[in-house]
Amino acid sequence: MIPTPIYELLPYLYVLAGILAVAGLDTLFGKICGALLIIVGIVVYSARRRYRHRTADMASAKAHSGSRPQNEVSRRNTADPVSQVSRRNTADPVSQVRPNPEQDFEKGAASEESGHYQEALQWYRKAADQGYAPAQVNLGALYAEGHGVSQDFQEALAWYQKAANQGYALAQFNLGVMCITGQGGISRDSVMAYVWFSRAAIQGDEDARQAQKQVAAELTTAQKIRATQLL
Repeated sequence: MIPTPIYELLPYLYVLAGILAVAGLDTLFGKICGALLIIVGIVVYSARRRYRHRTADMASAKAHSGSRPQNEVSRRNTADPVSQVSRRNTADPVSQVRPNPEQDFEKGAASEESGHYQEALQWYRKAADQGYAPAQVNLGALYAEGHGVSQDFQEALAWYQKAANQGYALAQFNLGVMCITGQGGISRDSVMAYVWFSRAAIQGDEDARQAQKQVAAELTTAQKIRATQLL
């Protein structure tokens, strides 16, 4: 597992190394490698910022959704308790025990926001096992960052892939990042990074659109043709 201070500095180190390579190396190959390092740094930074802002927004939304106006509480408390029992007894018993991945996901987001990563991991996994794409992405992110569990990029890759196969834009964006950085045991592949960024960009993901443009600038004509065929 990468120490947290080093992990947090990685995007900046990528960009710094890229700038030094572009400015200090005379060969075309060296300058191309430097440009790729800069792109990697920008994409990784963008991915982290977006993920962390999103989890904070979800926790805030959860907090707001949990509050009710006082008049709603009053109406509920003054209702006929007998009629309430009758309605519960006549409800479909199956619906009362039906799995609810959205609620499990919200509990996971609240746990993560409060720093209880192992608890968040359990809730996310419960929702992810039911095929809920947002939970699959957040579960993958916990593995990628080593929060509440040993850092495991291959496990992160597997969960991102499950969500991406459902057409979930954030998962597609994260897969693009992993193709650029070569994490998860996959080879660095600018073509597949472009493909994943493009699939997310088509759905209106602005971060993916920017990453797509950055990667496209480094692709050869043949690589662009291949990427277009894969879309």
